[in-house]
Amino acid sequence: MRILKITILLLSVLFSSCFNNKDSNKNNIENQENKNIETKENKKLQFLYFSNGGLIGYFDDGTIVGCPRCDLMAENIEAIKTREPHSKFKLENGILISEQGDSISINSMRNNEWAIVNYKNILNTTEDISKTFVALKFINDYVANTNKMKESTGIVEWVNSNEDVSKKFKIELTKMIEDAYKSEPEYGLGFDPIFDAQDRPDDGFKLYKFDTISNYLTVEGKSWKDFTVRMKIKEVNSKWLVDGCGVINIPENEQAER
Repeated sequence: MRILKITILLLSVLFSSCFNNKDSNKNNIENQENKNIETKENKKLQFLYFSNGGLIGYFDDGTIVGCPRCDLMAENIEAIKTREPHSKFKLENGILISEQGDSISINSMRNNEWAIVNYKNILNTTEDISKTFVALKFINDYVANTNKMKESTGIVEWVNSNEDVSKKFKIELTKMIEDAYKSEPEYGLGFDPIFDAQDRPDDGFKLYKFDTISNYLTVEGKSWKDFTVRMKIKEVNSKWLVDGCGVINIPENEQAER
């Protein structure tokens, strides 16, 4: 009988010990998960790549996190902070280089299909990204049009068919061109009012600075950095539109120096 009591006592202690160890391990796992989540939430997004294919975030801890088929929206940018990193990167001379050897220049855009911005230093909020993307897409699409030379669409027709341009912009441009040809039937304005110049950077523009209060922004040539254009954006019916560019609907004191 004494042996039976001792055996039952030992089994009771063993069961209790296993149960406590299980709880302890569970608590350790939960603490580790909480720690991991906290680490993810604390890291800061430094560079953001966005395209029709999704988002890729480059964080200040050197990790890369992807979000395939994610649109450029605030909730998606916040969501990538909690996703598992798939690679790491280093920054050398303005170029992001992944562990796999892939590289991309910051603050760049190619064929208006994708862009990457210095999220930490240039843009303050996700809304700022959406605003400036509209402006950059507009002016780089126009560069692509003018690069077609004789096959390009006329400036008035091109702008009037663009859904990302305000009504006031279209009216101001049409009037400016019509008045110019009335005054100078042979030459018209003699320069491109969108670029506020006769020439332009063939490889397009990138963002130089953006004023979140006035919604004026300055873009500079990708390879022709001294060539700048002032632009203005405006929210109309919950959509951001290009409301001014070059000399079109831009006050003289806000235009780029020439």
